[in-house]
Amino acid sequence: MAIKISACTITKNEEKNLPSWLKCMQEVADEIIVVDTGSTDATVDIAQKAVGKVYHFKWINDFAAAKNYAIEQATGDWILFFDADETLTTASRKVLRHELEKFHKDKQTGCLLVRMLDVDTDNDNRVFNTGMLPRIFRHTPYIRYSGAIHEQVTNSKGNLKMIYAENLEFIHTGYSRSIVKLKTERNLPIMLSELEKATTDKDRRRLYPYLMDAYNTLGDHEKVLYYARECISNGHRMVGAPGHFYEIMSMSMYNAGKSSNEILETLEEAEKAFPDDPFFHFVRSMVMERDGDLIGSEKAAIQGLKLRQVIEEKIARGNGEPDTARGFVPYVYERLGKFSALKHDYKKAADYFLLALKYHKKQTDALQGLCRILTGVDDVELIQLLNSVYDREDGDYLVRSLMGLASNGVLAYYGKTVTDFKEAYVFMAGGRYDSGAVKLGRRFKQLAQLGVLSAHNMEKYPNDGYLDVLLGREYKEKLLNSNSSVGAVLNRLKDYRVRSELDKISFPTDKMPLVSIMIPTYNRPELFERTLMSAINQKYRNVEILVNDNSTNDETQTLMEKYRGIVNLHYFRNKEARTKAENFAPFEKQAKGQYLQWCMDDDLLGADKLSKMVPVLRDNPKISLVTSLRGIIDEHDEPTEQEKVISLPIPEGEDYGYYYGEDLAGQMLLTSKNLLGEPSAVLFRRQDLHHHYWQAEAKGYKTISDVAMWCELLEKGHCIVFKDPLSYYRRHGEQEGQRGEIILLSRLEWMQLITSYYEQGIFIKDRESYQKALMVLYNEYKNSFRDNEYLQQAENFAAYQEAMELITRLV
Repeated sequence: MAIKISACTITKNEEKNLPSWLKCMQEVADEIIVVDTGSTDATVDIAQKAVGKVYHFKWINDFAAAKNYAIEQATGDWILFFDADETLTTASRKVLRHELEKFHKDKQTGCLLVRMLDVDTDNDNRVFNTGMLPRIFRHTPYIRYSGAIHEQVTNSKGNLKMIYAENLEFIHTGYSRSIVKLKTERNLPIMLSELEKATTDKDRRRLYPYLMDAYNTLGDHEKVLYYARECISNGHRMVGAPGHFYEIMSMSMYNAGKSSNEILETLEEAEKAFPDDPFFHFVRSMVMERDGDLIGSEKAAIQGLKLRQVIEEKIARGNGEPDTARGFVPYVYERLGKFSALKHDYKKAADYFLLALKYHKKQTDALQGLCRILTGVDDVELIQLLNSVYDREDGDYLVRSLMGLASNGVLAYYGKTVTDFKEAYVFMAGGRYDSGAVKLGRRFKQLAQLGVLSAHNMEKYPNDGYLDVLLGREYKEKLLNSNSSVGAVLNRLKDYRVRSELDKISFPTDKMPLVSIMIPTYNRPELFERTLMSAINQKYRNVEILVNDNSTNDETQTLMEKYRGIVNLHYFRNKEARTKAENFAPFEKQAKGQYLQWCMDDDLLGADKLSKMVPVLRDNPKISLVTSLRGIIDEHDEPTEQEKVISLPIPEGEDYGYYYGEDLAGQMLLTSKNLLGEPSAVLFRRQDLHHHYWQAEAKGYKTISDVAMWCELLEKGHCIVFKDPLSYYRRHGEQEGQRGEIILLSRLEWMQLITSYYEQGIFIKDRESYQKALMVLYNEYKNSFRDNEYLQQAENFAAYQEAMELITRLV
């Protein structure tokens, strides 16, 4: 049965954006819901002509309330909730229904993250940022918006997951400079009112990121820096933009003219926290160029581009990677082109300028720099080069930008497509200034008439330099002293400056396999919450988080109430489970992921653990498990006992090492050491393992079940080990692994595992290696455990002692 798609939006004075939104939704949706919140322009008329019925909602300073009202009017299976300034790309419109039908079959999928392309229409439609936002979700009573401003999609039942829709993208023009300022001036009073009404520190802190962004838009740098610091000190993390607060802070400091030392100190702090973010290297380059250090500026820019190349590769593979530094790229390439030209390396300069134009074809400084160093090149060659970037429709821009730089032949070629008043630029380029003046004079008359019409109907005369030019001083003074009525024509004069084209940018993507993060917990609400947050904060977004709780009290269940809105988080109260094994068992049916990630309730996952490990496992079928060198923390999350961390040799200059499965498993058995880490450390494919951890054991092993699993996986493939810790094993007094019985049982199980593989002829293939492996256990017994009073009190000490003495007879 075909699915029904409902497209919803709320509007207020969106006459400019709504036609594009309606055209888009008419192509993809079966039902269109427009809810107007009090427009005074032509918004309602435009909507009625397109869809017939328009709903009305009295504005109560609550975006969530208005959006939820729109959802209540919808009857479809899936909701598309895009703002009026957001439209799906042409490619996305073609595949949307097919994609939704695919997701509809998975009843666990509730919400789709869609890649957003932020476009600045005031800057020739430049894509300056990308991100991922929930814009499409299943129509259920439990999925609604919350928050009066900066509303968020929440799932009150918490039973559905959020998936990255890799084949869908949308264009957002709402952050164009002229538009976002108007929005901010509208929204700031609402936020300040919420701040004043907040009764708890938590409620106040929730508003800090949005206040920072608002004051950044308005140019109030001191308040930006205050709220950015507050966000950082309070541990705020932005989904899809982990370094956002440092990014805003460093740029605000630069724009405020702060000293270079102050900015560089902040950048060092930011780079330490987010070493893979190119944004800070680009800002460093700008600071150094401002100080005249062109060599340092060039070095920082190149380093930033290297880091961003990694991001581009991840995006190309389908990773939901944030790309906040994208807006810098054409500017950075243009500056590198300038630096190369200063060094007379014109070939490299041309390459850099061309790269800048590939990212943003209307980066005028790059275009002009390219043409300067190509002076004297044959017209045909230059046109062929420019045609690799531009279309004939870009003729008016090229003519205006290249006057005085390109030959008359080049200007005449691109001038053929120029029409209307823009022909003036072609005339002027060819030296026909009289004809150019006539064309521009006619345009000036049109603009003056439009400006007078707009000014007559404005409630308040705008502070706009363009209007000052168009209206004479005497007329303006007369206008300001008159009682002009308020009409429907507002800010029409600015419309002619708005462009509508967008660079054709696509992001080829591959699949993002689902990862099941499984967290069993028992009577540890405080440590568990830290573990849970480390799972929620994964940069890799296609995850489901499963929690099984068999605590003897309800503290963890109460704690989970505040996380109910996270659609990919599933909590199961397991009161009937009396043992560890009974609490682990449900994961076998609950987990839907292709990849499995165990996480014990006192361990932590690094935020980029899965974003680094998943691509390695996905793109290398011969790899059967991925891990990292271990990080050990104490009960306060502080690193500890680093001298006891087992390490493996990682090649110098590499992020990870590659190890053959037979070699690595053999080394573990010969040394009786878990070289790969506890269950929280390793990521693997579900299909590669037969003896899983579902019963809190594997192959009957209780204390070294993780080693038993790793050895089984290494029978089928090889291993990647990252050199930096991506998970953290917590050492504290509550762990059962510290008990004497458990310590001794682990040695008995090591002996059993070693013997089992020797008898199978796998990993340990000769008697000499077998004897060597057993002697490691015996020497530990002889030198450390035999006379240990604490271990002697263990119930299984006699059995352990007998087994160790048996080794002497075997050897």
